[in-house]
Amino acid sequence: MNNKLRILHVDDDAIMGMQIKDLLEDEGYEVCDTASSGSEAIQSVRSNKPDVVLMDVKIKGGMNGIEAMREIRSFSQTPVIFLSGYKDTGTTENAIAIGKALFISKPFDPVKLIVAIEFFRSN
Repeated sequence: MNNKLRILHVDDDAIMGMQIKDLLEDEGYEVCDTASSGSEAIQSVRSNKPDVVLMDVKIKGGMNGIEAMREIRSFSQTPVIFLSGYKDTGTTENAIAIGKALFISKPFDPVKLIVAIEFFRSN
């Protein structure tokens, strides 16, 4: 039985993406896909059905991470953890109000990220 959580990582910073992917895999998670835009994230949630989505707020394309999450909520309750250097309180509250979401500021503590992911494993 495979007990690995499947994670979609959405970030348009390729270097940050590689670092987070390495961290997640080192911790025993499966990065089932990566995306750099909201439309890619939406399509990936539809096709890959990840257990958790890690998403930056500011991503390339016509929508930001919160807008992408709103669209994802129309067909999925997949938990979303926002990892972002964007520290506007209103943005954070909007993201969390959509439901099943947490917000972690960059630079982030890897332990806090793992705790957030594990929170969604048990809920």
